[in-house]
Amino acid sequence: MPRFSIDNQVIEVRQGATILDAARQAGIEIPTLCYLPGRPAQTSCYLCLVKVEGSARFLPACATGAADGMVVESETEEVRDARRTALELLLSDHLGDCIGPCQGVCPAHMDIPEMIRHIAAGRMRQALITVKERIALPAVLGRICPELCEKPCRRGSKDDPISICLLKRYVADADLTSGDPYLPPCRPPSGKRVAIIGSGPAGLAAAYYLLQDGHACTLLDDHDQPGGMLRYGVSPDVLPHDVLDAEIDTIARMGAEFRCGIRVGADISLSDLRHDFDAALIAVGDVKKDDASPLGLEIGSQGVKVNKRTMMADLPGVFAAGSAIIPSRHAIRAVADGRAAAGAISRFLAGGPV
Repeated sequence: MPRFSIDNQVIEVRQGATILDAARQAGIEIPTLCYLPGRPAQTSCYLCLVKVEGSARFLPACATGAADGMVVESETEEVRDARRTALELLLSDHLGDCIGPCQGVCPAHMDIPEMIRHIAAGRMRQALITVKERIALPAVLGRICPELCEKPCRRGSKDDPISICLLKRYVADADLTSGDPYLPPCRPPSGKRVAIIGSGPAGLAAAYYLLQDGHACTLLDDHDQPGGMLRYGVSPDVLPHDVLDAEIDTIARMGAEFRCGIRVGADISLSDLRHDFDAALIAVGDVKKDDASPLGLEIGSQGVKVNKRTMMADLPGVFAAGSAIIPSRHAIRAVADGRAAAGAISRFLAGGPV
């Protein structure tokens, strides 16, 4: 049997064994990525590089046979540098090919790794822009989000998950108190008007993204102040009203109009709104049959019946989002739904496929 040295350990291995086999036999960990036991070596990742005495270049441990008298080094600084370079080259052309598990489970699919990179580099405004590309109310959600993204965080296997929700809250609060809160660029006015029934998380989020597309938005709510369940369903000890008001003010400064104390179906009909506006969004939270009958909408088993792909109800130009479709206690889902509805409405207003 071949007898050789690896990291100053002299070991014997079976004939035909590779350096990687020998290392594992000796309890020495050599990283691999493309290697799969029982399959031929691919030698494509080069993360298992080692230095062999007498060789002018580093060799892949998964494909290099262990020979009698061989002297191998697997943990020197130059070996680690070579592996690091191989990994950097491997990833250099694959940015975005694989999303992190945190981003995958986030209902809004926010680019969490990009936000963290911006924060680490001190680019706070860019971090906020990254957040608000997907989450219209980050300061609000930074206080009430159920932190679904933190459960699969791989950092948790080492110590604790990254506090993603607090980082989101940090950049949002820093922006709101900066004296110059961020306003996203908006396209020129399209001449189209959208009525949003309900000013809770789904309605506010929809307005935020519709306004960026150049569409005028009017939010109607039967309460005295906008905010929906964010104002009337969450304790101000958890979500201070000044934080909610600051985020609503951003949407107002973008051009949104708020009409409070108006109950659609009683004070004004959905038919009137369809006549006066180019599209309407139902974002009133949980909808019961008694609530929907004055609106003339078909109700399914959980809420307003919509086309799952387009979010359009049975009336042309009328859409629904958030708990109006499926009840949920998670505001992040409503915000994500509002953004999706805004995209569908914009496509409808453009005259293309929804």
